Amino acid sequence: MKAGQKVKATPHPTGFGLLYALRNNSYGVESALGELVDNALDAGAHNVDVHLIKNQTENDYIDAITCTDDGSGMDADKLMHSFSLGSSRQYGAKETGRYGMGGTNGPIGLGKIKMTLTRSEKGGTLIARKLDVDWCEANDMYGTFVLPLDQIKEEYINLFNDKNGNGTGTMIIIEALDKYVEKTVKNEAKRLAIYFGKTYFAFIEGRQLKLVINDKEVSPIDPLYWSHKDVSRVIDKQKILIGTNHDGEPIFCSVKVADLSNVNDARGSKQGRNMSNSQGGYFIRVNRMIAEAKTNDSACGIEGFWNKHPSYRNVRFTVKFESDADELFGVTFKKDDIRLDPTVAAILAKIINPAARDISARTNAAKGKASAESKQNSLSDLTKKINSEPMKKIRKKSSEENNKTSQSTSSDNVVPISREKSHKTLPVEQVEQVESEYSIEIESIGSMNSIARNVGYKIYLNSDHPWMGEHYNDASDSTVMAIQSLLSVFEKTAIELGEWDQDFMNKAIEQLRKNYSDNLARMTRLA
Repeated sequence: MKAGQKVKATPHPTGFGLLYALRNNSYGVESALGELVDNALDAGAHNVDVHLIKNQTENDYIDAITCTDDGSGMDADKLMHSFSLGSSRQYGAKETGRYGMGGTNGPIGLGKIKMTLTRSEKGGTLIARKLDVDWCEANDMYGTFVLPLDQIKEEYINLFNDKNGNGTGTMIIIEALDKYVEKTVKNEAKRLAIYFGKTYFAFIEGRQLKLVINDKEVSPIDPLYWSHKDVSRVIDKQKILIGTNHDGEPIFCSVKVADLSNVNDARGSKQGRNMSNSQGGYFIRVNRMIAEAKTNDSACGIEGFWNKHPSYRNVRFTVKFESDADELFGVTFKKDDIRLDPTVAAILAKIINPAARDISARTNAAKGKASAESKQNSLSDLTKKINSEPMKKIRKKSSEENNKTSQSTSSDNVVPISREKSHKTLPVEQVEQVESEYSIEIESIGSMNSIARNVGYKIYLNSDHPWMGEHYNDASDSTVMAIQSLLSVFEKTAIELGEWDQDFMNKAIEQLRKNYSDNLARMTRLA
């Protein structure tokens, strides 16, 4: 066929096989509902309400899902085409849609039934259409049909009217959730709030969109904390040329880099709870996040940056682009990942890497050393813990049990522990009432002495020991607490074991302590 030659093509009907394949290679609930939010935004919506409707059993599982918006709605022709598996129109650079598949492919990836209820004129008539996967399978074809309003549950119509009154808008209803892993309404609502908060944070912060899940408004979660009073804005570069389109017109993106070193809120937030895993790049397409926390990843074409490392935990950057850059960023059809063009990756790395290295260097230089006061506070907290009821009630064996233990070890050719000089053993129920107050202190007794010791119920940690000098004295608060805990619990255990047999066990514990301290010192010198 010659270029430009007109031919008459024969349309091929779509059988159930395609629908089956799409349903088995489809969306999770978050990304599926994200497609509906995208469509609502393209329709000019400012309010989107998601309702997770629980079933009537006691398990609180989700029985149906609705997504209602106050966008422009659809007439009968647009409604029919909205069920097409592939776009029949061109999308603008500012529109979030791309292939025209997500509005149907997303819902059928969750359930067998998709219904759309819509009104395109204020005060106009509601119209509806339905897709039933079981019907498509029985007839081996992909098809939809007009749905009379009297066949729609009254609760759906009431919900639509509650949100939109007699105004325009659209409601998507998903039922028969056979592909949806059963989750409770409460848990799924939490997951969706985090996903929506991150994915649409730019829309929500910019007051362009109000997202509500089961009557609870979603809060924005900005990974860069760009508006936070303690964030350090390192780079804010607009209109970075990254290529040209097929007509030779330039394609741009923008980059922001932030240093979160002083943003304490990030460490307690849902997305910042693990700072190391949250480091890296967040890619934002038409104000919608499609990829997050990206560092070097060959599968995504992200190369030339850095591998995830604790020293980069405070580095965050965003790359924002419009849909005309989709090919350069390799946007997936579900809009949930990217595959960067190598040239684009190189351009971005050249801008971002120097700033990232500077933040990493500052992070290492400011690596917190625990102060003398914080170390003492840590000891005080640890002393309270070690004297708490769960730690006090350590069960001791009775004389009869000790004798049994001695006999069993003798049968295994192990020299039994002598009981001749042991303390008188109290009955179990009496021993559990004995109260002993532990104390923990730091002492300086020279590098050749044990790393820890005890006198009665007093525990001493030796700050002069080589291992302490290497790992404790200049350590962070969390490391100080960890070392204090490990050594103190070791000594507490030694105290408890020493009560079995004063002579024999104390000698064994002292030898164990000496060997343990010597090995730590040797290990430190080797390091």
